[in-house]
Amino acid sequence: MTQELALFARRRWITMKAVFAGVAAASAALCLDVSAQQSAVGGARSIEAAAVSRAQTLEQVFWQCDYASTQVVLDFGTAAYCSVVNEELKKTRFGGDYDAMHLWWQQNKATEHARFDTAPSGSNLR
Repeated sequence: MTQELALFARRRWITMKAVFAGVAAASAALCLDVSAQQSAVGGARSIEAAAVSRAQTLEQVFWQCDYASTQVVLDFGTAAYCSVVNEELKKTRFGGDYDAMHLWWQQNKATEHARFDTAPSGSNLR
């Protein structure tokens, strides 16, 4: 039983590390997005690049949340954060279309989760 508890604690720590890394990345992307919108120098190209970066970051955090939720019961704060990420990704990438997002999720879940399963324990994916 002690070994199982230790394994659970390790998985939870690894999962939370991945979620918090995602939170940091999403926060950075949002800052970049705001910074790009305020910058008149880069014009539309910098805003477009920031939007692409933000969408990619949202997708990465979405998969971290999705994987984490299959490994441990998420605490309330993490679950709420993941819910916000889910809604923002649905809005920005799928135009609010739940069915399109659900189909995308079904097609990509195995591949994305495999990345977490095979990632070294020190990487950002774990």
